[in-house]
Amino acid sequence: MESGFARANKIVGHGPFRAWVAVTTKKGNGLDVALQQAINGAIAGGQYRQVLARWGEEGEAVEISQVNPPGIVYQEN
Repeated sequence: MESGFARANKIVGHGPFRAWVAVTTKKGNGLDVALQQAINGAIAGGQYRQVLARWGEEGEAVEISQVNPPGIVYQEN
């Protein structure tokens, strides 16, 4: 199936450490939980794995979407 998209580069998951991939929203707008639920629904329904398989990225799968996962360093401005 021709998607019209081409991979420009692959950087996620290379090396000994897992890199967190983020979705950014305006703080306090409530989208964080809605996006988390949508992503977790795609994981539970199998669509997430289908997308990863389409791009040959099955090894990059996460088991669950998290809001503000541990280990991220935040800086106050």
